[in-house]
Amino acid sequence: MSIFVTSVADLISMINVASGVTFTASDLVFGTPRAATTAEVTQYGKNTAVAVRASDTTTLVSGFTTFYYNRLDFAGLSNFDLTNCQLAEGLGKADWVPLVQGYLNVPLTVAHLVEHITTTVAGKVNTQLEATSGSLGWFGTVTLKFGGLPDISTAFTDNHLNGF
Repeated sequence: MSIFVTSVADLISMINVASGVTFTASDLVFGTPRAATTAEVTQYGKNTAVAVRASDTTTLVSGFTTFYYNRLDFAGLSNFDLTNCQLAEGLGKADWVPLVQGYLNVPLTVAHLVEHITTTVAGKVNTQLEATSGSLGWFGTVTLKFGGLPDISTAFTDNHLNGF
């Protein structure tokens, strides 16, 4: 989720299309999403279930229901080539998420991520991207591997510095 705007906005957009009613974020209250059971996946073909209720202030609907949809797995982000995105070691999520958002053009929500700092592994900066249990748009974890500075030994083909 969070492909276009935010997870809530994306969900409301899907509900609007499915229902034919134009809801806003103030009309609906979302519960904590959960993984759909095997029976629910078989019946609805979706990986996530979330309780949705009408807000106390809405005049459009009343009551509650369970909404089934597909959250996105962070594992898919491992396919992005991040070697040209350079991050420093020791950054917390508040520092590295805006940089990654600008590079990937995926609107990640800091509040829906578990805190992980960037670390250097074999000369490359890595970080763990992990969804909180309450994330409406994402689930799972992935290790993002960013570019690092090249090893100086790769700049030379022999041990002579020509031109000096």
